[in-house]
Amino acid sequence: MDGFELQLAFQAMSAVTTPLQALTIFEKHFNVLKDWRFICAADDDHGPFKLKNKVIDDVVGIRSIFKGQSLWVIDASMVEKEGTVPYLAGTGIYFDSNAASYIYSLGYKDKFQPQLKNQLLRIQSLGIDYKNINPYLYLFESRRHFDTRPENREFSRKTFAALTALSKIGGPLDESWREMYQKYFMEQCESNIDSLFNDFIAKHENGGFSSLDHLFSLTELLLLETKILDISSEKKNEDKLEELIYFMDEKLQIMLLRELAICADILFRGNKTQLTTKLLKVNSGHTHALGIVQGCAWDLFIFRIMDWFSNTSSELHTDFYISNLVSCDRDIWGIADLTMLKAIALHNKSFEHVIFPEHSPENILTTALGKNKQEFPGDLFSYDSRQRRIGWTLGKDKNEVYARKSNEIQELLKEKRMELLSIIHK
Repeated sequence: MDGFELQLAFQAMSAVTTPLQALTIFEKHFNVLKDWRFICAADDDHGPFKLKNKVIDDVVGIRSIFKGQSLWVIDASMVEKEGTVPYLAGTGIYFDSNAASYIYSLGYKDKFQPQLKNQLLRIQSLGIDYKNINPYLYLFESRRHFDTRPENREFSRKTFAALTALSKIGGPLDESWREMYQKYFMEQCESNIDSLFNDFIAKHENGGFSSLDHLFSLTELLLLETKILDISSEKKNEDKLEELIYFMDEKLQIMLLRELAICADILFRGNKTQLTTKLLKVNSGHTHALGIVQGCAWDLFIFRIMDWFSNTSSELHTDFYISNLVSCDRDIWGIADLTMLKAIALHNKSFEHVIFPEHSPENILTTALGKNKQEFPGDLFSYDSRQRRIGWTLGKDKNEVYARKSNEIQELLKEKRMELLSIIHK
């Protein structure tokens, strides 16, 4: 079955609002979609897989990539077999660097400050199953500073150890927990994680995360170009957005759906997220512009990593994987609200996945661009446009092709960083 028919089926799926509607589309396009598994979110808790989407005081919370309260699975087995079809879902709890820093302070700092106590009480009230904590997203985030701040490696190692201790020590996250950790568990936990941490460091130093770094660079580039247009261009906002989309389509050769919603919010000053507000303050004379942009790019990128984790289940002997993020960062929750998914499609024979945002990027763009440019977003999502964007991946020597593309993106990243700085420091 060719890609055109598959894209038509995905387009039909993008219009659904409930798992029942998704099932109808799947059955209608069964021959095209039979190699895909759809994980669909429901607003109620009737689905077999429950979601933890909870935020306390708009600050501390736990969120998945999905909207709603539960998930349903739709695939060929579910459609073809009668009765109940068993599925096994893996679950991961990820702490971002903000939330993880409180766990580090709990385990290693001497003074128990009021702010620390309050944040730990909030984290505890989330009802986290500590047995499912996975430290790797935290390590992915902290490794951004491994080379520029070598002391961050030791901090990350100790944080890793403290995170693993959460499943070993019961009771409140307070002074008694710290005493137990330092007296009975610290040495053991640090020893247990040494091999895993050293392997992670080795992979970092040997370029083992180059694919991840490439995707992060694309996210940073999109935000850099957004700010360049925001500060320097005298064009109308809709013209700036059109120019940004051309940049993404032609230079980056990828459609970053989640990121587009945020960039449109920046250019039109929608202030729908804390991240938008933060980036709008990056203007003439700002002293830490690149650091702010990179931090915001990571906040956006976290959810892209969680998308990717959804289809790593074959390595874990499960049917799919539900990622949950714990954070104490207001920026995160605005992004989660604006970019949450109503479904994700996972390919059964590869790690490929396709996201279906609750807030349609095509609708967001159509509304932002106005009546005079209504045909433009549709062209971007067409089959021909997609084939053109992925054309560079079709070379015979994949390693050479991807290496050349990565070098091009890194050079463009340097160029855009310098361009933004020159604009700001005029």
